[in-house]
Amino acid sequence: ESASDQFRVNVSEYVDPARWAREVDVFYKRTPIVAGMSCELPGPGTYMALEIVGVPLLLVRDRENSLRAFLNVCRHRGSRLCTSETGHSGRLVCPYHAWTYGLDGKLLKRFPVGGEGKGRPAAASYAGDGEIDFAALKAEARATTHSI
Repeated sequence: ESASDQFRVNVSEYVDPARWAREVDVFYKRTPIVAGMSCELPGPGTYMALEIVGVPLLLVRDRENSLRAFLNVCRHRGSRLCTSETGHSGRLVCPYHAWTYGLDGKLLKRFPVGGEGKGRPAAASYAGDGEIDFAALKAEARATTHSI
């Protein structure tokens, strides 16, 4: 039997760039979203580089086997720290000037130029160690631990 009234959505709702930009800001950048499965980072030093709605993320399993999330960008010149999608490394080295970060994000070595860019790669907040890992893409959206 047919419904007496049908709900219709104008096709422009699905293709409007301004609406998409609002949805990215509200849904993707303000709330924790699924960033991957814990099993994809099986041990210390493993990493996964991905991009979610234009934000380059780097998920890393540190030396204590905890999962961390950073923006996949060197603080010096903005180069991607990891260019392959997955891998294993004892540290994160920028291919541009070899700025080197530990798996905890701490700057270990930098090219000796001025004082800019000191510190860690910008962090995305992260919650994980369940079977599904969540990352929040804006600082004000703090991820909470969820295990599913």
